[in-house]
Amino acid sequence: MLEQKKAFLDVAVCICPYCGTPYADASWYVIELGSDVECGVCGRTWNPKTSKVDRILLEFLLNENAKVVEVKKKKRIENSEKPRDSTRLTQEKDIRDRMPDA
Repeated sequence: MLEQKKAFLDVAVCICPYCGTPYADASWYVIELGSDVECGVCGRTWNPKTSKVDRILLEFLLNENAKVVEVKKKKRIENSEKPRDSTRLTQEKDIRDRMPDA
């Protein structure tokens, strides 16, 4: 039986400091790069890195056609923790599993 394919996404949950609208964005964009975003409700620009309230790693379970069949919260990421590149590691394992034995 084949192992179910998975993909991962590190997500930051932030709140607009001007109107309180919550947002979920890819952490690499808002935390690692520190990119500013424009609030879709109040229209003001702000930096989510300063208003992050949570950061989690999501796990996507995929079918044989790489379509998402389920999403799970894998783990909460603390401020000092930097997640491993789980997607890359899973892809490398998939490639190794498909290679013929030497």
